Amino acid sequence: MLRKVLVGMGAALCHLVIPPTAAEAQTSTQWRSGDSLAIGSTGIRVEVAPTKRVRVIFTSAAKTLVSADMQAPALQRWTESVLVGLALGWRSPFEFENTLALQQGVDQSRAPGFVITGADSVGGTQGVFANPSQTEAFVALLEHAASRAVGDQNVADAGRCEHVRDSVFAQVLPRDWPRAKMKDQATAHGGFPPVPTNASRQKPIVADVVMLPNGSLDSTYFAFSGLDDASYKRRALEFLMKAEWQPASIEGCPVVSKAGFIMMALGIRR
Repeated sequence: MLRKVLVGMGAALCHLVIPPTAAEAQTSTQWRSGDSLAIGSTGIRVEVAPTKRVRVIFTSAAKTLVSADMQAPALQRWTESVLVGLALGWRSPFEFENTLALQQGVDQSRAPGFVITGADSVGGTQGVFANPSQTEAFVALLEHAASRAVGDQNVADAGRCEHVRDSVFAQVLPRDWPRAKMKDQATAHGGFPPVPTNASRQKPIVADVVMLPNGSLDSTYFAFSGLDDASYKRRALEFLMKAEWQPASIEGCPVVSKAGFIMMALGIRR
């Protein structure tokens, strides 16, 4: 809270308002304890604040680290994007605002996985090695917390949709992810890119981007095949990102989807 200090100025007194320090702000925030996960000897707990912020607490025998606060909407998008990357087999580092990082690594037996590192607000860090399934569980833990922080669903509906989203990520191959639906006609966005004259009449042109459950498109995972034409590939991506899409839903819950088109030299189908 703000502190008032009396300051003497001759015969008069005035109030000097001093903003709270970072430590005081942390103390005054009402954090709610969320789900937890154990990775080896390290315990990981997620906490959520009413101000739509999330933080992660790493606890081991040696130390405890409380991560810097993270804005839930941005964290939600990042975690969903990371889950897509893990499902597609990406092994690139994933980082979130200098607070969380997932870096590919191996354990003492040379088994592959990721080093999960958290950072606090003063530069301290703590890491733990996680195998692929533990890594996915950690990211899902964060995604659940961020989704609940920004959503307006009740706890029962939120839990049900979390299960549906997790099932699609864990049990459905990316090639079989459901397709997002275009909200309006393609002509509203200039129409589908015309098929180049050099396109094969037997080989379809396929262009897809990933639509996250929260409704945003992630062009990081743009897939294009069927034509060796950089200019057309660029126009296809521009069209997909400009169009308005609605994520596929299962049992009323939005899930990861593919937004795109399949085009032939003699026609088009969606």
